[in-house]
Amino acid sequence: MKLVKIILALLLFSIIISGQGFEGFVKYKMESEDETMFMKYFKKGESVRMEPEMEGAMGGAVLFKDGKTFMLMPQQNMYMEFNMDEYEDIEAEEENFKEPVKTGETKDILGYTSEKWIFEDEEHTTEVWAAKGLGEFIFMSTPMGQQDMPKWYKDLSSGGFFPMLIIARDKAGKVDGRMEVVEIKEQNVPSNMFEIPSNYQKFSMPGGF
Repeated sequence: MKLVKIILALLLFSIIISGQGFEGFVKYKMESEDETMFMKYFKKGESVRMEPEMEGAMGGAVLFKDGKTFMLMPQQNMYMEFNMDEYEDIEAEEENFKEPVKTGETKDILGYTSEKWIFEDEEHTTEVWAAKGLGEFIFMSTPMGQQDMPKWYKDLSSGGFFPMLIIARDKAGKVDGRMEVVEIKEQNVPSNMFEIPSNYQKFSMPGGF
C-alpha cells in the first residue's frame, strides 16, 4: 500500500489547499510497482467527494466538508466521522518538506497549462505538475499572517494549485508512485453527492472519534 500512503497524502494536501474555484469531476489514475487504482474526485465549493476504484473496494466514498471527513460504508448503511484536526500527522509530514522549487517549466495536460514544482522530504523527491484556475489556494491552518508568508506560499496562492501529475521518487531515483489526471470536466455537481444518506447510522470506533 505504499502508493496509497504516498499519493493520498498528497491528494489530501491538494484538497485542503484547493478552494472554491473549481466545480466538477476529476478522475485520477494512481500507479506503483505492484498496484494500479483509480480515484473519482467530485468537487463543489469547498466540499469534496472521493470514490476509489480498485480491486476489493466495497463501493464506499469519502466526503470532505465543513472541516470534517466522513467515510461512507454503504454495505453497512453506516458512516464514520473524523475531524480535520486529527490529521496532525499529515500536517507534520508537510512541515518536513524542504522549501519547494518552482522550476518555471510548463506543459499542457488535458488542455490545462501546468507548472512543474519539486517537493522534497527525507525519503522522496516529488515532481508535481499543477494547474492554475481550478481552485483558489487555501493553505492548511498556519499561524503566519499573509505578510509573513514566504514567497513560495504566495506563488502557490496566486491563481490556485491543482495537481494534474504527481511522480514520487525515492532517493535512488526509482519511481515509488505516480498519480495523473486522466479525465476532467467542469460541470455542475449535485449538492446531495456531499450529503450522508438519511438511513445511515454513525459508527464509532472504540475509544475514539
